[in-house]
Amino acid sequence: MAAKKKAKGRTRRGRAPARRQASARKGPARPAKGSRARRAAAPARPGGGAPASGKNAGMAFTVRFASTDEDRDLAFALRRKVFEEEQGVPRPLDRDAHDLNADHVVVFDGGGRCVGTGRAVRVDNRVCQVGRMATAEDQRGKGVGGMVLDYLERMASLRGLKEIVVHAQLPAESFYRKRGYVTETPTFLEEGVPHVRMRKMLVQ
Repeated sequence: MAAKKKAKGRTRRGRAPARRQASARKGPARPAKGSRARRAAAPARPGGGAPASGKNAGMAFTVRFASTDEDRDLAFALRRKVFEEEQGVPRPLDRDAHDLNADHVVVFDGGGRCVGTGRAVRVDNRVCQVGRMATAEDQRGKGVGGMVLDYLERMASLRGLKEIVVHAQLPAESFYRKRGYVTETPTFLEEGVPHVRMRKMLVQ
């Protein structure tokens, strides 16, 4: 009897390697299912705001509507830098009563500095006027102005407006023309600076 028990024991112990070999032949194990695996596979979502990339691939911008006093103050500070210090426009001509009710947009660089701004003022139930477009000197040519204009146009559409007018400084006329604006007037002076009036239809 003892011999038979030993034989059985050897038989059971001898089968174990065969089972392991069989399982090994089934191929590599599949990755475990679970929330951790799903999270690893999902792409990370960007942070808050509306990120957009300029022409410089190494620089990221965040664009948003100026919904706080802090955002608006940063926009006004940038306008002061561009209009008063660079262009010599007197401050009373830059700041006006429309700032209180206008829709403002601000753009921030990767370091959190406000580098772009603009506003849209409703003229009537159909038209708004875009203006006070300003970009920090070291960020020009990187698409910042286009981001501001895109957001202002979107806001105008959300408000049910059909047309946008802009009094464009002459160096900016081609910028607006490339984005669908049509020149309506000869050159005129506004705040001592040559401008033309341009218009874009949001709906045909």
